[in-house]
Amino acid sequence: SSVCALLIRLCGGTATAQGDALMLGSGCGGVTVANGCNAVEVSLLFTAAVLAFPAPVRLRFAGALIGVAILQSINLLRIISLLYLSCWSPAWFDFFHVYLWDALIVVDAVCLFVAWQRWQSSWIHRAG
Repeated sequence: SSVCALLIRLCGGTATAQGDALMLGSGCGGVTVANGCNAVEVSLLFTAAVLAFPAPVRLRFAGALIGVAILQSINLLRIISLLYLSCWSPAWFDFFHVYLWDALIVVDAVCLFVAWQRWQSSWIHRAG
Protein backbone atom coordinates (compact mmCIF):
# COMPACT_ATOMS: atom_id res chain seq x y z
CA SER A 1 0.00 0.00 0.00
CA SER A 2 2.92 2.36 0.58
CA VAL A 3 4.02 1.95 -3.06
CA CYS A 4 0.50 2.87 -4.19
CA ALA A 5 0.50 5.94 -1.95
CA LEU A 6 3.88 6.98 -3.37
CA LEU A 7 2.64 6.57 -6.96
CA ILE A 8 -0.47 8.62 -6.21
CA ARG A 9 1.64 11.40 -4.68
CA LEU A 10 4.05 11.33 -7.66
CA CYS A 11 1.05 11.89 -9.94
CA GLY A 12 -0.14 14.86 -7.91
CA GLY A 13 -2.70 13.18 -5.68
CA THR A 14 -2.75 12.79 -1.94
CA ALA A 15 -2.77 9.41 -0.26
CA THR A 16 -1.44 7.85 2.89
CA ALA A 17 -0.58 4.29 3.79
CA GLN A 18 -0.57 2.78 7.26
CA GLY A 19 0.22 -0.91 7.30
CA ASP A 20 -2.11 -2.57 4.84
CA ALA A 21 -4.53 0.39 4.73
CA LEU A 22 -4.44 2.91 1.89
CA MET A 23 -6.45 6.13 2.17
CA LEU A 24 -7.01 9.16 0.02
CA GLY A 25 -5.85 12.40 1.54
CA SER A 26 -9.33 13.87 1.19
CA GLY A 27 -10.62 11.16 3.53
CA CYS A 28 -13.38 10.09 1.18
CA GLY A 29 -12.01 6.66 0.25
CA GLY A 30 -9.87 3.87 1.55
CA VAL A 31 -8.99 0.24 0.91
CA THR A 32 -7.23 -2.51 2.80
CA VAL A 33 -4.68 -4.49 0.81
CA ALA A 34 -5.12 -7.97 2.26
CA ASN A 35 -3.67 -11.30 1.21
CA GLY A 36 -5.31 -12.25 -2.04
CA CYS A 37 -5.18 -8.64 -3.23
CA ASN A 38 -1.46 -8.73 -3.93
CA ALA A 39 -1.49 -10.82 -7.15
CA VAL A 40 0.80 -13.41 -5.56
CA GLU A 41 -1.38 -16.34 -6.62
CA VAL A 42 -1.62 -15.30 -10.27
CA SER A 43 2.11 -14.49 -10.29
CA LEU A 44 2.90 -17.96 -8.97
CA LEU A 45 0.67 -19.60 -11.58
CA PHE A 46 2.28 -17.53 -14.34
CA THR A 47 5.76 -18.39 -13.09
CA ALA A 48 4.93 -22.09 -12.88
CA ALA A 49 3.59 -22.08 -16.44
CA VAL A 50 6.66 -20.28 -17.81
CA LEU A 51 9.15 -22.42 -15.89
CA ALA A 52 7.40 -25.64 -16.93
CA PHE A 53 7.42 -24.69 -20.62
CA PRO A 54 10.06 -26.43 -22.76
CA ALA A 55 12.33 -23.47 -23.52
CA PRO A 56 15.93 -22.56 -22.70
CA VAL A 57 16.38 -21.92 -18.99
CA ARG A 58 17.56 -18.33 -19.46
CA LEU A 59 14.44 -17.48 -21.48
CA ARG A 60 12.21 -19.11 -18.86
CA PHE A 61 13.80 -17.16 -16.02
CA ALA A 62 13.71 -13.90 -17.99
CA GLY A 63 10.06 -14.50 -18.89
CA ALA A 64 9.12 -15.28 -15.31
CA LEU A 65 10.87 -12.20 -13.90
CA ILE A 66 9.54 -9.79 -16.50
CA GLY A 67 6.05 -11.28 -16.38
CA VAL A 68 5.80 -11.09 -12.60
CA ALA A 69 7.02 -7.48 -12.69
CA ILE A 70 4.31 -6.64 -15.23
CA LEU A 71 1.61 -8.46 -13.23
CA GLN A 72 2.64 -6.67 -10.04
CA SER A 73 2.56 -3.33 -11.88
CA ILE A 74 -0.94 -4.09 -13.16
CA ASN A 75 -1.94 -5.00 -9.62
CA LEU A 76 -0.70 -1.61 -8.35
CA LEU A 77 -2.98 0.03 -10.91
CA ARG A 78 -5.78 -2.25 -9.75
CA ILE A 79 -5.36 -1.18 -6.12
CA ILE A 80 -5.16 2.51 -7.02
CA SER A 81 -8.25 2.28 -9.23
CA LEU A 82 -10.16 0.54 -6.44
CA LEU A 83 -9.08 3.22 -3.98
CA TYR A 84 -10.51 5.96 -6.19
CA LEU A 85 -13.60 3.86 -6.93
CA SER A 86 -14.22 3.50 -3.18
CA CYS A 87 -14.50 7.28 -3.06
CA TRP A 88 -16.31 8.03 -6.32
CA SER A 89 -18.69 5.09 -6.60
CA PRO A 90 -18.91 2.80 -3.58
CA ALA A 91 -21.87 1.05 -5.22
CA TRP A 92 -19.60 -0.22 -8.02
CA PHE A 93 -16.62 -0.99 -5.77
CA ASP A 94 -17.68 -4.57 -4.94
CA PHE A 95 -18.36 -5.44 -8.57
CA PHE A 96 -14.97 -4.16 -9.71
CA HIS A 97 -13.15 -5.63 -6.72
CA VAL A 98 -14.69 -9.10 -6.63
CA TYR A 99 -15.51 -9.77 -10.27
CA LEU A 100 -13.97 -7.51 -12.88
CA TRP A 101 -10.43 -6.96 -11.60
CA ASP A 102 -10.00 -10.57 -10.44
CA ALA A 103 -10.94 -11.82 -13.89
CA LEU A 104 -8.83 -9.19 -15.66
CA ILE A 105 -5.65 -10.04 -13.77
CA VAL A 106 -6.04 -13.71 -14.70
CA VAL A 107 -6.67 -12.76 -18.34
CA ASP A 108 -3.57 -10.52 -18.18
CA ALA A 109 -1.49 -13.45 -16.93
CA VAL A 110 -2.75 -15.71 -19.72
CA CYS A 111 -2.05 -13.02 -22.33
CA LEU A 112 1.44 -12.49 -20.90
CA PHE A 113 2.10 -16.22 -21.06
CA VAL A 114 0.98 -16.40 -24.69
CA ALA A 115 3.06 -13.34 -25.57
CA TRP A 116 6.10 -14.81 -23.81
CA GLN A 117 5.62 -18.17 -25.51
CA ARG A 118 5.46 -16.54 -28.94
CA TRP A 119 8.45 -14.30 -28.19
CA GLN A 120 10.66 -17.13 -26.95
CA SER A 121 9.60 -19.31 -29.89
CA SER A 122 10.55 -16.63 -32.41
CA TRP A 123 13.79 -15.90 -30.52
CA ILE A 124 14.79 -19.58 -30.67
CA HIS A 125 13.83 -19.74 -34.36
CA ARG A 126 16.02 -16.71 -35.20
CA ALA A 127 18.93 -17.91 -33.05
CA GLY A 128 18.79 -21.47 -34.36
